[in-house]
Formats: sequence, structure tokens, C-alpha cells
Amino acid sequence: MKLLIYLDVCCLNRPFDDQTQERIRLEAEAGYLPSTPPRHKN
Repeated sequence: MKLLIYLDVCCLNRPFDDQTQERIRLEAEAGYLPSTPPRHKN
């Protein structure tokens, strides 16, 4: 099974943006989620 993941590279810049806005802070935190390994259900 081939798994394709699309990652919008704009999220990589979010940690450098103004973190006082909630939306930007949440997007910056969400940018780290794809770096965690996937868990497969057996």
C-alpha cells in the first residue's frame, strides 16, 4: 500500500510568525504533527 501525504510548506513558516494570535499558534503546533510516525492498526 502506497501512502501519499501532502504537506503545505507554509506551515513550516508558522513558528516564526506572531504567536499572539491563536490561529497562528495552532497552525504552528499542527505543523509538528506530521513529523510523528504513523501508528498502524493490526
